[in-house]
Amino acid sequence: MTETPCPVPGRSSPAFSASSRSSSTRPRSTGRSARDTTVPDAEFNPLIHAPIRLRISAMLSQAKGIEFGEIQSRLDISKSALSKHLSQLIDAGYVDETSIVRLGRSRQWLSLTPAGLSAYRSHLAALRSIIDADD
Repeated sequence: MTETPCPVPGRSSPAFSASSRSSSTRPRSTGRSARDTTVPDAEFNPLIHAPIRLRISAMLSQAKGIEFGEIQSRLDISKSALSKHLSQLIDAGYVDETSIVRLGRSRQWLSLTPAGLSAYRSHLAALRSIIDADD
């Protein structure tokens, strides 16, 4: 087996090849126990899991739409921080934004898309399966 540089100075690590990875006959553990209560459609979503984005998703799941300023006020974060989190959710197709001009003022309204609501519910189910597994 050839040696390749290792990120730790003074050490080397075996090179990985397709044959070295597949030659093991030892069965791999799936990490699941007999008590596994995983919900089939439950999928942990790292994008939604971030605390601020999880709270945004929770708020939007309870309403048809919420104004940007209301979300900012409830979360007590800066406009730029909220914009950054919303951009990630919008880019993923989880949140829709609509600008409404009223009395000469533009307001940004946000709502969960069907895909966003589905991803949020699936993420909650995955979290619940983790919690229930500890009971």
